[in-house]
Amino acid sequence: MKKILLPFIIFPFLFLFLSFNSFALEKTSGRIKLDLHEQTGRFSLSYLEDVSAGTYVPLLFAKDPETTTLYISLDNKIYSMGDSTFFDQRLLKENNDTVSYIWESSQIVITESFSLIKSAKSALTDGIKITVTVKNVSEITKKVGLSYLLDTYLGEKSKVHFKTDSNTVINSETYYSSDFPSYFVSPYNSSAFGGLEVMLKGPGITPPEKVIFANWKRLKDNIGNYNIQNSRNFNLLPYSINDSAAALYYDQRSVAPG
Repeated sequence: MKKILLPFIIFPFLFLFLSFNSFALEKTSGRIKLDLHEQTGRFSLSYLEDVSAGTYVPLLFAKDPETTTLYISLDNKIYSMGDSTFFDQRLLKENNDTVSYIWESSQIVITESFSLIKSAKSALTDGIKITVTVKNVSEITKKVGLSYLLDTYLGEKSKVHFKTDSNTVINSETYYSSDFPSYFVSPYNSSAFGGLEVMLKGPGITPPEKVIFANWKRLKDNIGNYNIQNSRNFNLLPYSINDSAAALYYDQRSVAPG
């Protein structure tokens, strides 16, 4: 069994849940509202910006939660979780603070758990932790990797799409494969909070092998084999304009049966 603690310890961020026809399980704590959309296998995340007014702000692209996607690479074939018919999907409520998607196949079982957490200096819940566990239920060793495409949007409203912990501004395609920052931020112009912060390394976090910032559609269409061009902006004319995203990659590893 392999467990990956994703860098989605998302702290001062916002998110607004919109109404969808599909069933959504809602978890609310402190400043965080998490909605799991059972029919699509996706999630929405909201941050309570104004406590007195009860105002939530979206942290990721909220009009279509399916644009943020977990991908599993199994023996060099990529599966989009929530879309692939190779897996049977179910939703499991583990306890008051954790809820999980479980995707089962005849070869592997994927569990994606969402836990509501709070940062060290916060009195209220202000983040989530995403943990992905892979269990090999076949009789032979399998090679399994994963990637997570985050459809960010907060920085698209300003001239700063992303910032790192060293205050480096990212406004064009950028690739990290080593010496990457401890976290990056999709900034929000508000005095109430700084935006969506995604942790990439630190205690209890599995660092990715690489991180790519690029146009969302270009990343989605080439999630398994992306060719970076550092001078390219976040446009893909005429389909996707000023549409930035981040993709986190975890290389394939051998997972033994059991």
